Amino acid sequence: MSEKVLIFGMDGNIFDNYSMKAKCAGEAMSKNAKKSFNIKKSVNFFSKIYVETSGMNSLQQFKIAYEKIVDKNNVNDKILISTEKDFRLNLKKEENNIKMFPDVKSFLKNNADEFIFTITTTVPIKNITNLVNLLTLDKYFTIICARDGVWEKGKITKISGFDKGKSHYDYIRKKFKTSNLIAISSTKTDILNAIQEDIISISLEHIYDKKFLESLSPDYILKNCNGLLKLLIKI
Repeated sequence: MSEKVLIFGMDGNIFDNYSMKAKCAGEAMSKNAKKSFNIKKSVNFFSKIYVETSGMNSLQQFKIAYEKIVDKNNVNDKILISTEKDFRLNLKKEENNIKMFPDVKSFLKNNADEFIFTITTTVPIKNITNLVNLLTLDKYFTIICARDGVWEKGKITKISGFDKGKSHYDYIRKKFKTSNLIAISSTKTDILNAIQEDIISISLEHIYDKKFLESLSPDYILKNCNGLLKLLIKI
């Protein structure tokens, strides 16, 4: 088997945390909508939009949500940054409840010598070290491409404007001097990014069901990582 570089999406894909993140985001947006626009909208209203825009930079997600209730000219960076601050504070309270999907953890543990494992995420680089330590991600992953920077073997390198999609994929291609990349994700944005960049896309039913994933046209769809090794051997 030739060595392959696997690029995992993180939230809702490695971590079974998407419902929790959606709730934290919904609470932050509901609070800031009342404070900034004097508009009352439920946590559930905003949580649903957060899930629908899964895989995007959270600032983009908040912008899309707010533009559903006010004119886009009223949605400024100050409001978005305030919302993200509240969102990250909410997440901080839930950190100890974050767990890996059992199927993902088993795959990583059993195949660490067969593949290179990397991550692409919109989580800000300043929050990555804590997640690495909390969930011992350094046992499995070589590189984590985050928003505005890269984690590599315990070292953080800040890169302004660095985010999911082409810039992350190009960095990984260059780092490992290969085009043999395979994206493994459960979010809409990750799947579409991989297709756009002509990277083999394997989608997992961790967030969406098979019918919805089929509408995105990834190369392969799996229920979970239990069948991933068998598929990778064939690709």
